[in-house]
Amino acid sequence: MDLHGDEAIYSYAVDRMLETGDWLTPRLSPTDRPHLSKPPLKYWMVAGLIGTGLLPHNEVGLRFMDALFGSIAFIYLYWLGRWLGGSL
Repeated sequence: MDLHGDEAIYSYAVDRMLETGDWLTPRLSPTDRPHLSKPPLKYWMVAGLIGTGLLPHNEVGLRFMDALFGSIAFIYLYWLGRWLGGSL
């Protein structure tokens, strides 16, 4: 997979959840130490969708939730701007 930076960290945590079945403690690469500085909801959603087969276990599956929520935020901000500023 061609993942870098934070994407790689989050993807590794999802992979470890799927491999070990430990859904309570996200783990960081390469030390496998607990990553408790962020809430685990994102990890749970991605791992749950991949684990149930609703998303593929590849880059698309690992990036899908970020793209989905980014799109939702964009649409929300568009409608908020229209509501506050009126139509253009």
